[in-house]
Amino acid sequence: GSAPPRPVLNDGEILAALKQNFGHDGFRPMQDDVIKAVLAGQDCVGLFPTGHGKSLLYMLPATIFSGITIVVSPLLALVQDQIEKLRSFNIQAAAINSTQTSQQRKSIRNDLTSEQPETKVLYLTPEFLASDDNVL
Repeated sequence: GSAPPRPVLNDGEILAALKQNFGHDGFRPMQDDVIKAVLAGQDCVGLFPTGHGKSLLYMLPATIFSGITIVVSPLLALVQDQIEKLRSFNIQAAAINSTQTSQQRKSIRNDLTSEQPETKVLYLTPEFLASDDNVL
């Protein structure tokens, strides 16, 4: 199938989404450039120092786009922190990884394949992607 149409948002609408979803009044330097590129459907890479707000670069678009945002992260501890952070903003997030039982993974997969998935952001590890033939 074809990709869903990209939302067309002006700067004010992007800032309103930032405030509504995360409580921030503005962006750190360069965050808005990357987020605008993502929202426009452009491929991009953002290289930022630790603590500069890289997670917002996918979290904000995940709240704007319909569908599920998939994040590949090698660190399980970081994944759990990010899930808790998103949930604190009432954004449903989940992870599928090798530490879960098959029942836990099945429950998440059932949500992801439902007509109205609750999950907005799904975290996967590179090892899990490489080892599981049936990720979803």
